[in-house]
Amino acid sequence: MATKKDKKTSDIQKKLEAARQIRLEMLKDSIITEEIKDYKEEFEDFWVRNRKAYGEKKELGKILWMHLKAIKHDIPEKFEEGLKNFGIKKENK
Repeated sequence: MATKKDKKTSDIQKKLEAARQIRLEMLKDSIITEEIKDYKEEFEDFWVRNRKAYGEKKELGKILWMHLKAIKHDIPEKFEEGLKNFGIKKENK
């Protein structure tokens, strides 16, 4: 027969395990968020370097980032392809 102390210890252990699981899930979410943030920063750098070649304004960068995310071209290798999909091309000078 379980004593009150054993039952209380068991309840505490269950709560601790639940808290560990919640912290692990939060950690996983933060890691994914950091990866996405890194790609956004890379796109911002890409846009700063290349926006004049496309003949577009700086403010268009936020809209382009949303477009790239929507069409799954939010990785550095697909930035230019995503911009072509948006309808802007590099100007020939």
